[in-house]
Amino acid sequence: SPEQIRGLPLDQRADVYSFGCTAYEMVTGKRPYTGVSANELLMKHIKAAPPTAEATNSNVTPEFALLLQRSIAKKPEDRPESMTKWLAEFKSIRVFKETPKPPGNEE
Repeated sequence: SPEQIRGLPLDQRADVYSFGCTAYEMVTGKRPYTGVSANELLMKHIKAAPPTAEATNSNVTPEFALLLQRSIAKKPEDRPESMTKWLAEFKSIRVFKETPKPPGNEE
């Protein structure tokens, strides 16, 4: 999380950030941030605008894309307060507009 990179105090929202990055990659097949060096990658986690999952995967619902964006917000106060709150919100929305086909069954 940006606060961890900066050496600031951490709370549950740092875990929400990390999970948000993982969930983003799971539904898009791409990491939210990449860099040619470790320093460039860390700077993107600190300064780059959070990407939208919809731009990479048009099958992601706007509601889930927004949850992901909030999860990887730069400021901890802009993220869900805990994974419990994240999960409660997640359970109330759809992830995909249409159910994806299993890998290898693309037609």
